[in-house]
Amino acid sequence: MQMVKPRIVATIEDTEEIYRALGVKNYRTTMPVQIVYTGLPDLMIPLPDVTTLQSLQPDMEAIAEITKKYDAVSFHVFAFGNDGYTAHVRDFAPLYDIPEESATGTANASLTYYLQQNGHLASDAECTFIQGEAMERPSIIATRIQSDGNVFVGGTAAIVAEGNFSYLC
Repeated sequence: MQMVKPRIVATIEDTEEIYRALGVKNYRTTMPVQIVYTGLPDLMIPLPDVTTLQSLQPDMEAIAEITKKYDAVSFHVFAFGNDGYTAHVRDFAPLYDIPEESATGTANASLTYYLQQNGHLASDAECTFIQGEAMERPSIIATRIQSDGNVFVGGTAAIVAEGNFSYLC
């Protein structure tokens, strides 16, 4: 699916409260924390490694307040690994009653744009993100960015529940 034309909405200079809400102490990133939009505004938050990412103890109330403060949907937290994935990802959107999301197309499209804009991807690149590992629901999200900035997102899905809806008129 082609996403809305991406853009960086804001760069967050003071990131202490963001990392504190994730339970990460004394971390100073070399990459910026930015709000990126490809249909929804999400905070892109880098971490030093996958171990730190998977061991997060997020404060959902603090995350809800911070996303509200910045008019963002989620904390889209990522780390690079050495395993063939572009990045490992976790996504927290408690302001919208989603403590953690196992697959987020819009936010991973934003992450693709963020990585390109911050010099981690070529102008034309394909990415593979793994998300949902901490929930024991690993999902693979594929993205592609073109030199004109257009971002495409896709992946595979598995049926985890089935049912029927009834409408009462």
